[in-house]
Amino acid sequence: MEQNLRFAATYRDDMWITIQFMELKKGDLFYLFEPDGTRVYDENSNLVFRAETDAYYNNNNIGAIQYTIPRHELKLISQSAWSNE
Repeated sequence: MEQNLRFAATYRDDMWITIQFMELKKGDLFYLFEPDGTRVYDENSNLVFRAETDAYYNNNNIGAIQYTIPRHELKLISQSAWSNE
């Protein structure tokens, strides 16, 4: 993976896998992590996201993605499903 970039864990083929941020695709359910492994939360303290777009570079050449909070799916996700702590 590229150095000093956020990375993600996404649920594919019935398992959580670690991928580069720019590999996120529309529809992915994902966690986001800082390069040191710290989980990323949004401004409302959510930590699980659903990609509404593929990852892309914005006008400032920074990786970005549009997302929603998958509230109806959160019951399927537990701390034991993905933990780096």
